[in-house]
Amino acid sequence: AEGRPFADGLRARGYKGVDVGKIRGEPARIFYRTFGKGDIKLCFISGMGTRGDMWFDQINYFAKDEKYTVLVMDNRGVGQSSTESPASLGRYTTSMMASDTFEVLDRIKWTKDVHIIGISLGGMIGQELALKEPSRFSSLVLISTHPGGGFIPKFGSFQGAWGILMLMVYGPSKAPYDLIKAKVDLISGPKLQADKKRIDALIERMTNKLKECGPSAHKPAGSKGQLGAAMTHSTLSRLANIKESKIKCLVITGTHDLLVNPTHSTTLSKELDCELIVMQDIGHGPVFEAPAETNKAIESIVLQAQQVRVREWCS
Repeated sequence: AEGRPFADGLRARGYKGVDVGKIRGEPARIFYRTFGKGDIKLCFISGMGTRGDMWFDQINYFAKDEKYTVLVMDNRGVGQSSTESPASLGRYTTSMMASDTFEVLDRIKWTKDVHIIGISLGGMIGQELALKEPSRFSSLVLISTHPGGGFIPKFGSFQGAWGILMLMVYGPSKAPYDLIKAKVDLISGPKLQADKKRIDALIERMTNKLKECGPSAHKPAGSKGQLGAAMTHSTLSRLANIKESKIKCLVITGTHDLLVNPTHSTTLSKELDCELIVMQDIGHGPVFEAPAETNKAIESIVLQAQQVRVREWCS
């Protein structure tokens, strides 16, 4: 059944949940939505503490094009999805969350030629997806993320680390507008901060989405679990396996990312031997700070990967 209109008449399909992780001993219920009906399959994976509809600019851009179908989901621990964790400390792992994603992909029968776009924690999950089953994926776009390699990754700044801690501790007690404003102030760079009209519109839009979610928007246990996953993520020693696969990769970062040091993107690009796009005066959120530029970059790599697949089929 179709869901509520997302924007400008665009409607969501697959407004439902799927039970995952039972066989793994990591049970959860993951909420997902699909948009569009095209043959090119785009799976967008959100960052820590953000729902699937954070990709609104990408949903509205790609799903209106008849070439694409867009999948977004609420990761384990956020939004409509459940917070279960088998770990004694209540933390998740990016490997666990990648397995959740695989089960959603299996449910909708996306078994090949899938394009992964992940931001922050979603980019870490994307790395694990590509490592676990490279034959399923055609391209991998990693935005504002890192490959780990140590227990605690380097934050972009002390301000970023402190801001994340304060949002986890005090976020649930804030009014929706104040919570969203605090998040936007933390993750956006000077380009967006200088455009008061645009930033006010963004905060209003995100606040309305938060209100729609209701009580499920605030899940302290889920935030703790996701933070654990981000802090213990480690793929650096395995990135060569992605490089050796046929997955087309792209890395995107902003010069003013306070949460994930942009040098991590340089490392990813070097290890994957792929293009690195550095966006000037952009913070941790290129997908909404510079949506047109980000969408263009995503579409370019996706279409390049599609052309590679076509040549393989014809050879």
